[in-house]
Amino acid sequence: MKISRYVVSIVVLLATTISSCNITVNTGANESTPQTNVIVVTATQPAQVSLPTATTAPEQPAPQLPPAPAGSPTATPQSVLHFYVSGFVWSDHCSVIDGPKPSPLPTGCIDRSNGSYGANGIFDSGELGIPGVTVKIELNCNYGAFTAVTDASGFYSMSFTVDANAGVSQQKICLSIDALSPANVGLLIPGGWSSPLLENSAFAVIEKTIPVTVQNTVSFGWDYQHD
Repeated sequence: MKISRYVVSIVVLLATTISSCNITVNTGANESTPQTNVIVVTATQPAQVSLPTATTAPEQPAPQLPPAPAGSPTATPQSVLHFYVSGFVWSDHCSVIDGPKPSPLPTGCIDRSNGSYGANGIFDSGELGIPGVTVKIELNCNYGAFTAVTDASGFYSMSFTVDANAGVSQQKICLSIDALSPANVGLLIPGGWSSPLLENSAFAVIEKTIPVTVQNTVSFGWDYQHD
């Protein structure tokens, strides 16, 4: 009987040891696998460009497109057409003066149709860009939407490609900013658009036809409301 108890103890010990060595291996079967879709119009990440101090909105050089990921097919210069657009979202300033409407108006201010006055819609010297604003672009104003966010100086940059076989030399786009969107409301409200000039809408959209390979500039001016 004494020997049998030892045998039982050894069997139990072996079973416990084997159980403690079980290892669950995550095979990654539940992880999503990146997919690559080849489409006629593709958006690319904006390239790094040299940013001026935010005083005026100078023309920006065409950015260099980032290299293709390793192992992916590369397009020849003749296979795609490159389009570029960039600009600023800036704080358009009109001096706030208490009391009756001044005459003449302060520098940087213009009359509005509703009898009030506000910022002039021009990126004047000394005015600053607004960082963190989300700008959206849509090709042909109805598809291919993607976004960019302004950097510390209020500058944004976007680029996209079109199949060269499409035979186009220009592309219609719509650039827009929704001041009431969750991404922008805390950055812009209260206030209103001075460029484009909108007196009753927080949603600004600029439609533009841009030529291929040229660095196109589209900027937005925001007139903050001051108490």
